[in-house]
Order: sequence, then C-alpha cells, then structure tokens
Amino acid sequence: MGLATGCDNGSTGEEPAADTEAGSGSTAGADDDDDDDDDDDDSGPSESTDTGGDDESDDGDPDDTGDTGNTGEDTSDTAMDPPDGLVPAFVAQGHMGRTMLSCDDGLTWIADTSLDDTIRCFEGIDCDHHEGSATGVTYGDGLFVTTWGWGTEGNIQISSDGVDWETVHTGPTFSGTAFGNGVFIAGARSPFRADASATMWAELGDSGLDEWTPRGIGFADVDGGRFIIGGGGGTGDVVVSATDGDDWFHPEGIVDVCGSSISGITGGGGAIVIATRNQDPVDLCVSTDGGTSFSTIDLPEAMNTAAIWTGSEFVGFSDGTRLTSEDGVSWTSTPFATSDARPGAVARSPDGTFVGQRNGWMVWYEEQTMYRSTDGLTWTALGAGDFAGGHPIRRIAHGRVEPTEGGCPEPG
Repeated sequence: MGLATGCDNGSTGEEPAADTEAGSGSTAGADDDDDDDDDDDDSGPSESTDTGGDDESDDGDPDDTGDTGNTGEDTSDTAMDPPDGLVPAFVAQGHMGRTMLSCDDGLTWIADTSLDDTIRCFEGIDCDHHEGSATGVTYGDGLFVTTWGWGTEGNIQISSDGVDWETVHTGPTFSGTAFGNGVFIAGARSPFRADASATMWAELGDSGLDEWTPRGIGFADVDGGRFIIGGGGGTGDVVVSATDGDDWFHPEGIVDVCGSSISGITGGGGAIVIATRNQDPVDLCVSTDGGTSFSTIDLPEAMNTAAIWTGSEFVGFSDGTRLTSEDGVSWTSTPFATSDARPGAVARSPDGTFVGQRNGWMVWYEEQTMYRSTDGLTWTALGAGDFAGGHPIRRIAHGRVEPTEGGCPEPG
C-alpha cells in the first residue's frame, strides 16, 4: 500500500500532538491520546491500536490506542541483543503512514515521510479510519515493527534503519505488536506470531478474547514473560498468555475499561500495568501475580500516557505531573518544573531521555510540539529547525538502527 516509501517532508521529523499513545508490548509509546473529545466512536485499538479480527473492526478507532504498546515499555534493549554497530534511535509513527527518526537522543528528527504530505488529517478526511492509520510501533532484536490500517486492510512493516520499510504481512488490522522471549505477536482476537526476523507471520487461532476489537497488546517481562491483549466494544476483556501465544487465559478481576480503553500495557518488577485512557476512577489495572488476577488503581491525577518501566520503576505522565511507582500499586506524583508541558505519546531511552509530543486534539501541523526531557520533570520544546509539524504522531519507540544514507550516520 505504498507505506514503505511515502512522501518526504523534506523536514526532519515533526511530531504531532496527537491524542493517543504508543506502543506495544516491547515498544514504548504512550497513548498520546487526549482524544477526549475526538473519539466519540472509540471502537479502535486502545493502546496499541487497531482492531484485529474480522469485519467488525471496521468501526474501530485506532486513536484509542496508546500503544503499544505495547506499550509503555523501555524496549531499547529487550530480550535479545542486536548486532554491534547499530545506532541508538527513536522512531515515531503517525497517521497517513508517517514515520520519522531521531539519531541524536531526541534533539532533532529526520527522515520524515508519509503517504501524502498535502493532506490535513480531520479536515475533510478521517485519518483514524484509513490505510495509513498508525496502530503500533515496536522494537525488538534490531528491528522496528509497525502496524497500519484501521477499518481497512492492515499491514505489518519492518525496518532495520528506520528509513526504509518493508511490508511483510497484509491481512486484518492489528492492535500493534509486542516483542518478548524472541518472538513478535500482533494483537488481534486471533493473534499472529513471527520469530525475531519478523518476516513470516502465522495465525495462532482464537485467543478467547470476548471482543472482536482488540485495543492493545503488550509484553511483560514477569514470571518468564506474559503477552497481554485487551479488547473492547460494548464491553471489555483481557487475555494473557504464558506460552508465547500458544495458549491464552482470562484473568480474574478485569473490569470493562481494562480491555476497552487502553493507553499502554507494560511490565516490570513483578507487576503488569495496563494504563487506561483517562477512565477515572479506574486509571490503572495492575497484576502482581503474573496476570492471574488484576486490581484497579485510582491515581491522584489521571495518566495521559502509558506507564514506562525503566528497570527500577514505572513512570507515567499527566498534565503537568510525573507519576512514579516501584511496584505498580503505590504511586507518587511530582509536579513538572516546566508548567506548560503536556506530553502525550512518550518513549524513553536506556540512558533516561524521554521524548514526547504535545497531547491534545487538533494540535498538529503548525500547532505541533515535540518535547525532550532528561528527568521527566523539566521538558524542553524543540525549535522549528529541529522538527517539522505534520500528520498526528501516535506512538514512539526506542531501539537501535543500522546506519544509512538519509538516516542515522555511522557511530563515532
């Protein structure tokens, strides 16, 4: 569908302040979704994205996802070690098939391409329901994996350099992908799985998810690894796999919003955290027993992003506040030093740098803002020469890419 090439903005990476997140399992990405007002028909993926499954996904709303997630994990050095000579990089995914790349720790964005730079989303065209709808970006073992399409045919693409993208699977739409234990899984009621090369995808069969519309997928590195898929339409449901997708079970204690309104799924420190999309009083659904059961958490401030696991604590963000927790259950809020920052989709590098875009509805193109922070409290808005405004960015992930012309230069 032409997503691999797209059109070049000639700019370097813009970042819309879209409203939903990010990412998927092994990918980071917050829900970026502020969609509060834009998503009245929330049928799309909630966190990681789209509606995998059958026709019923057509009315899904990808914007609900936050993603991927998968979302919310610090995935730059997950599971398997990629080859040497790769460059640390952020990849951002946006609507209309948009991708962009940062090779300098979020200071600037380059290789900004899309299907059509002349279109303006939500000004006569519904970019949520489109072949170029961004539904997830994940990193694992030297590859970035993206999923595209909502209410249309879906595509899975891979890239080793963040610039050139290859379509490796076409079929139903997916709620992003997650990476763990050496495999990628694409979220759907009947999920698909690939090995670390991500080139051949096999359908796993019915997961038992009660809903046809997946809203998010994630991988939690707890108890040997858990893949989690959430879905929702009229109600919500969650399924968990402890066998890398071979078998799935329903956890206890799941309320509707745990599956139907997801901004991210992540895990660490023995906990699995599903962040909902501003569904007060259920801000989080948390498991401390490997996904057997979940309890709900009401935070002091609603989290706008997925929760990111840093290796020692979970981090998430609300308007003007950083939220942290060592166990996913007890959370501490700390006000931003930068009062006007409102990060949406967020990712983190292993060195501790956060990047994100301004959260909100219709705050893209000329209104877009890209942020960078080294502590999650002081946020700097990038200048006009550091990125270019464009189509809404929905998810961001960190990983490592091969040096290439037009992308990241050789290290050193």
